Amino acid sequence: MDFIKIKFFFHKNIFLFFIYLLIFLFSFIFIVFHIHQSKVSFHIENIEPNKTIEIPFGSNSEQIASILINEGLLENKIFYKFETFIRGKSFNPKAGEYLIPENSNLKNILDIFHQGQSIHHRITFPECWKNKQILKKINENKFLSGEIQNIEYIEGTLLPETYFFVKDFPRNKLLIKMKNSMDAVLTELWDKRSSKLPFKNKFEALIIASMIESETSSESEKKIISSVFFNRIKKNMKLQSDPTVVYGYEKVMKENIEKLTRKHLKIDHEWNTYTRKGLPETPICNPGKSSIIAAFNPFETNYFYFVSDGMGGHFFSKSLSDHIENIKYVKKLKQVISHKRRIKNEKKLELLLPLTKPKDLKERRENYDKN
Repeated sequence: MDFIKIKFFFHKNIFLFFIYLLIFLFSFIFIVFHIHQSKVSFHIENIEPNKTIEIPFGSNSEQIASILINEGLLENKIFYKFETFIRGKSFNPKAGEYLIPENSNLKNILDIFHQGQSIHHRITFPECWKNKQILKKINENKFLSGEIQNIEYIEGTLLPETYFFVKDFPRNKLLIKMKNSMDAVLTELWDKRSSKLPFKNKFEALIIASMIESETSSESEKKIISSVFFNRIKKNMKLQSDPTVVYGYEKVMKENIEKLTRKHLKIDHEWNTYTRKGLPETPICNPGKSSIIAAFNPFETNYFYFVSDGMGGHFFSKSLSDHIENIKYVKKLKQVISHKRRIKNEKKLELLLPLTKPKDLKERRENYDKN
């Protein structure tokens, strides 16, 4: 009987011991969790404005915690480890460069890492830039990483626009992205091209697009200039585009042209559209989307010639005789502009310009409105 009492007493005490132990453990966990929550939820003091930190590719939990400590954003690694333990496998910090807002806490910072809200840098390539200009700008950008591989991209096959990237984005990947963007634009617009185009493929149309881009930045004129090239191709005429001569000469002769002369027009090479019929060997620059659209869908005109008006636009003509008159007018116009800087008397200025404006102005405006 006494043995039964002792056994009962022993089991009772063991039961109470486990009850007290569980109470202690739950209390301990609650206190630790409460302390942890207060630490990770408490706003970190003295975060400088525009504070940025970088999480390199391949960083593990230990390394990320060390970065936060070194940046003054974490007191002890144990808080980081415990918070990531609570979050479990769903927590997936991304590499990148991050902007840490003022009054952030550890929870906010880990949310930023998990969501990959890294800083995006931008790089803009103007339309009509050549490959060598693009490569130079990419190489000089300090936020990109890696060397450009020895891959020769054909002139005109990189789409010039603004691109966004995270820090240490590989230079080669940016070039591939530009190439893929151009391919996508060409494919999209090729399906919407005019049925009357004389081009065999997208690359030939891209060559014309680069010539349009080199001739004008005026959106209202691009489809008109495209129509001139289109009309000349149909008539088997030489395209006679000055920018093709400049591009080819500089590429072949390895020297820049300061001023284009008749001598340059007579030097034969694969890009000289004065000495050769048909298209130049390759595009002569990287055209923007609007120039590609113009190449794929030119206006329907009777123009075969154009000359720069010296003020960002062009005068167009249907015949060589009209074209010659336009050239004379432009020369006279340049004289007027030159004299205008010295002559204050408007009446004297008017005497210098007896010619009327070229014939095509009204018709060109009507044609643009119609299309």
